[in-house]
Amino acid sequence: FDLSIFEMFVTLANGGAVILAENALDLREHPHRDKITLINTVPSAITELLDAALIPSSVKVINLAGEALTTHLVDRLYEETTGVKIYDLYGPSEDTTYSTYALRHANERATIGRPITNTKAYIVSPQGKLLPPGVSGELLLGGAGLARGYLNRPELTAEKFITFDGTRVYSTGDRARFYENGDLQFLGRLDHQIKLRGYRIELGEIESLLEKHPSIEQAVTHVHDGKLVAYLRQNGGGESGDGTGIWQDQWDLLYKSAIEQSGSDKLDRLDSVIAGWAGVENLDAQVTEWIDTTVERIRSYGTGSVFEIGCGTGQILAKLAAESECYWAADISKVAIDALEKNHPLPQVKLFHRPADDFSDIPDGKFDTVIINSVAQYFPDAAYLARVLAGAAKALKPGGRIFLGDIQGNALLATHHTSALQEHAPAGTTCGVLREKVAQRIAQETELSLDPAWFQQQFPSIGFVETQLRRGKVVNETTVYHYDVILHNGAPATRPIPEAIEWKNLNLEQLEAMLMEGPDAVRLTAIPDARLAAPLAFRKALESAPTDAPLPAMPAVPSNAVTAEALFAVAAQCGYR
Repeated sequence: FDLSIFEMFVTLANGGAVILAENALDLREHPHRDKITLINTVPSAITELLDAALIPSSVKVINLAGEALTTHLVDRLYEETTGVKIYDLYGPSEDTTYSTYALRHANERATIGRPITNTKAYIVSPQGKLLPPGVSGELLLGGAGLARGYLNRPELTAEKFITFDGTRVYSTGDRARFYENGDLQFLGRLDHQIKLRGYRIELGEIESLLEKHPSIEQAVTHVHDGKLVAYLRQNGGGESGDGTGIWQDQWDLLYKSAIEQSGSDKLDRLDSVIAGWAGVENLDAQVTEWIDTTVERIRSYGTGSVFEIGCGTGQILAKLAAESECYWAADISKVAIDALEKNHPLPQVKLFHRPADDFSDIPDGKFDTVIINSVAQYFPDAAYLARVLAGAAKALKPGGRIFLGDIQGNALLATHHTSALQEHAPAGTTCGVLREKVAQRIAQETELSLDPAWFQQQFPSIGFVETQLRRGKVVNETTVYHYDVILHNGAPATRPIPEAIEWKNLNLEQLEAMLMEGPDAVRLTAIPDARLAAPLAFRKALESAPTDAPLPAMPAVPSNAVTAEALFAVAAQCGYR
């Protein structure tokens, strides 16, 4: 094949010798090991040699081709070898082995360098127009190395070997761009772009983004069964401890990528870009409702002086800071905090770059409200959350409160995964298969989930614990399976507990009439939740079904079921909460 011509005859033509080895991983035992001065291979193979410490000390040059050469691998090679030069060689077979070359250096940006002698490179738009440095397009190659075409395939030859600016060139199908200094950057295949759920996605960009993480050496992405899947190879230098360093890297990377894509660090634009990545239908409206209902609930308790832990891009801060006596906010992402510094110059706002459990220089008894919204699920474990809440409790004034928003419920975790998997289950899926998939999903769950009782058990000295269903008309994961918790630093108001009324004897119109009579409070029990009734019934049927039985149909929603939002609306209309 083409590479063997280069490997053998370039070496022989320069007075060298070619050493044949049946298996490169057997180099340690090879009799001529110490005579090897040049290795010509692909990055994945040199990685295996590097991991096994099999690169001979006699090697002076390593040529790497055939795959993208990451900066991380180049850095490793320079760190773990001595006196070696590393070359990145690029070129398709249609241009006779190699077209460009680059001497790569440690801690420098990736490049495939410049064309070799008698080779020319062009970057063009889909319309065939020459593009300036910095703009990506298709790489065309021309020059003395071009093949005549494909043997006995005239149509493919005509498609790939074209004329550009009066010159015969090969259309590589690779995406690249010129740096300002004339070097080329390889950006992956043009056909590496896929369309998933209506969104065009560059797999190479995702791989490049993942490989920026310090714990990831290599990433490969592809679409499998309608899902975008990434395979990661760790570099062995991962974080230890509570894992907050990894979360900081991930959030910094997320916000930084959003800034790069939006071309601005305006926070509303960042949220829009990040929302777009999720690929959820009508996500902007869902996020707006999610924020508005959260802010409304926090306001209902009063704000006063506020400390927000995990403020992110400042969605809640933007709504509450102006009306607060003071608004302190912390986040683990420096990128997010830097963006907030530019966008929220209010004098009462003070920002901190720190992990959630760092309460150094946070005064005791200063705040009326501590907000931890949609953050706790990313904490490494319940012990870490307990540590954060202990610090937050010390920072509260008497009568203050800790608002924990969007907590994932543990009791409904199996129902949540069952419902999600059932919705996309292929035809013919059996009950046993679905049960196994649910168990696997639960075992792989990375987000923290807790029962409401955990908070009272963990903090018996707190005044009282209040749990609330999430608000929202949209039916999604957060409105169905998550809840809010408010920890109050003070005794609850004492009032008699009204007699329980079972919902089976009521409807919304009757409830409204009852409230219009003006009772101090109404206590309703056994209310079938219109959002949860069917998933719970399906989960129950699945658990009792035989292993080889087909999936049962999703049960109908009971006629007397209501949504929590409908109850909230009737209560508000009648002056209750």
